[in-house]
Amino acid sequence: MIGVIIQARQGSTRLPGKMSLKFYKEYSILELIIKRIKKALPDTKVILATTTKKADDELCFVADKYEVPVFRGSESDVLDRFVQAAKQNNITKIIRVCADNPFIDMIALKELIDTFNTKNLDYLSFETNKNIPVIKTHYGFWAEAVKLSAIESVKSSDKYDYYKEHVTNYIYEHANDYKIEFLPIPQYLIQEDIRLTIDTKKDFETAQAVFKEVGCDFDFSIKNVYDVVVSKKEWLNSMVNQINEQKK
Repeated sequence: MIGVIIQARQGSTRLPGKMSLKFYKEYSILELIIKRIKKALPDTKVILATTTKKADDELCFVADKYEVPVFRGSESDVLDRFVQAAKQNNITKIIRVCADNPFIDMIALKELIDTFNTKNLDYLSFETNKNIPVIKTHYGFWAEAVKLSAIESVKSSDKYDYYKEHVTNYIYEHANDYKIEFLPIPQYLIQEDIRLTIDTKKDFETAQAVFKEVGCDFDFSIKNVYDVVVSKKEWLNSMVNQINEQKK
């Protein structure tokens, strides 16, 4: 069975508690992601994978509000958290969604699920026009799909201590060992300075302003967001500054 597993925690070092901060109207980022996915994919199972830390009780309350099952596991071993969340919910094909990305695109998410359901692949995601996996970018528009058996196999790696924090990196870095495919992103996305993933307070504030502009009852496309972002130079400048700061 295929299912969406949302990765979220409150213990961000750069912006603690960001998952419960009010982001748009009365909603937090996590609430918006859950609402948008459940609206777009009403027949797809959605699960929250968070940690056992007390601070993450609040995220569990949010999940319960929207009737989303919760798995609580290790904060540091994210890979195992996904493995156990999938097993607990009988998921063999995982759609991994990071809750840092309130602009995750529903059209692309449906394409990802449909393609992963019809092809015999271990891993599927999107890549840029320069063949860079989108998980390594700052865009924040896409999820990734991976078989439970594929991420379980990573545990046998002698570098597991590194990869346990980076759930899928081992798989696409060892492409000869797995069945992997990447889908293209829109050709107009050639600007590498768009940053809509949220790690810092400044990321949060800029993304919040963008979301307010394109909210449209949560129904928007990548093109809608792109057009709004590139129309305001101050937002792009802020994104560039954050990209440069996070490289340091």
